[in-house]
Amino acid sequence: MIDTHAHIDVQDFDDIRDDILKRAEEANIEKIIIPAIEPKTFNKLIEVANSSEKLCFGIGIHPHNSNEVNGEAIKLVEQIINEHNPVAVGEIGLDYYYDFSPPEVQKKLFREHLKLAKKYQLPVIVHNRDAFEDIFAILEDEQDGTLTGVLHCFSGNPEQLEKALDLGFNVSFTGNITFKKTNLEETVLVAPLDKILLETDSPWMAPVPHRGKKNEPAFIKFIAEKIAEIKKISIDEVIKMTTKNAKTLFKIVVLLLLFTFYSFPIIAQTSKTEEGGFKDIFSEEEEVYNPYEKSLGIGGFLGTNTIVQSIQEARGTRDVSYEGILFYGGMINFFPWEFMSVQLGYVYSKNTKIVEKSKNQLGPNIHQVIELGTQWYVNPNSRLNFFGTLGPSIIFNKFGEGTDKQKENSSFAINTGIGFNLNIPFTGVGLLTLAAEWRLSFDMTVSDTYGVIFNPNDPNDIKFVEQRVTSFFSLPRIVVTFYPFNRQ
Repeated sequence: MIDTHAHIDVQDFDDIRDDILKRAEEANIEKIIIPAIEPKTFNKLIEVANSSEKLCFGIGIHPHNSNEVNGEAIKLVEQIINEHNPVAVGEIGLDYYYDFSPPEVQKKLFREHLKLAKKYQLPVIVHNRDAFEDIFAILEDEQDGTLTGVLHCFSGNPEQLEKALDLGFNVSFTGNITFKKTNLEETVLVAPLDKILLETDSPWMAPVPHRGKKNEPAFIKFIAEKIAEIKKISIDEVIKMTTKNAKTLFKIVVLLLLFTFYSFPIIAQTSKTEEGGFKDIFSEEEEVYNPYEKSLGIGGFLGTNTIVQSIQEARGTRDVSYEGILFYGGMINFFPWEFMSVQLGYVYSKNTKIVEKSKNQLGPNIHQVIELGTQWYVNPNSRLNFFGTLGPSIIFNKFGEGTDKQKENSSFAINTGIGFNLNIPFTGVGLLTLAAEWRLSFDMTVSDTYGVIFNPNDPNDIKFVEQRVTSFFSLPRIVVTFYPFNRQ
């Protein structure tokens, strides 16, 4: 989980900050984002944020302090953006509930922060209290397609939620959704899960059952539980989605390494970027939420094999094809990355048509294939995936099975293909995929076998001739794969 809004730099936590962070770690909090409040506490904010790699910070001036701000304060915000790599501009916004600063002063400062955010391509953390109309008007005016952010501690109705989403913003919910007299259940219910973040707003707004106490990041699980209860989904789904939403918005990327069959631990290997935030040390890509994420799956397939053989004999070279040969097999599919899988498969195909062609003079040819393929997905985040396959194969051939002309050998092949699959999730159980693929296998080895020559004038005049055969296999297939539920 990621607590996207916790003021753990404030004086309330000075004597217990280490304990707070320890309890957050025990509660599986990956990151905590500390929003700034006022210039006089910026140095302390940065010092606290730098004390642990689990901490990030936003920089900006809270609307309560708008009346104290001059041009030097805004320059200081920009200087910190350049020198200390915050993950956001914030906490900024408008607050008309308290009469600490005139609305016009707040709006001017809000716009200045938004321009900085766009200049440095940082998301904004927006404070809003009794100011929805002006917040939306300013965001709409400043939105040029590059402005991103979150309306923190969201308290709006479904119509206001829709407006926030239309502007390209996320919303975050805090302990107030757990209160007995909350009016936010309908808003939480209709809020898209891929736009929700979790926050505690520590040390304030403690959720039930800790209401009235000092709030802290470890309590964020109660907010996740309440969202799951309202939406009637599992808490694992809430945690997984909100964590990935936060990583995407604030450019906090964690590399997931997969080690076991049912679930795989998350190993975070991050480093500071020049632009701000954290990056995966192995990739420059931002992690994007994948609702059909897979790890290790097992499946089976069925199809019809077309075998085209180029036959070299003393009398010359000729091509022979055998169509409609049933084949079947199974495979294991492993995803080291969501856009690529490694597949190990076994294929069994028995060509009895050679028996008909040789008028029962030769036995069937059996081809058993071990396929090792990499599959590359064009759209791994989609319900419908398109992919390409490439990899090596080993073919174990048995020609003329059960006769005195039986020969066995193995050969090396290259397999390639294209296809698509449909992802069908089963909540709490796993993911089933149905795929259609056209796979081709090019035999790179010449095999020695026997053929039959008949005398057209004498049916009993039969000759067995040595042949050298190169084969090509066309293997269109229907594939069913099951990926057990991956609990992260």
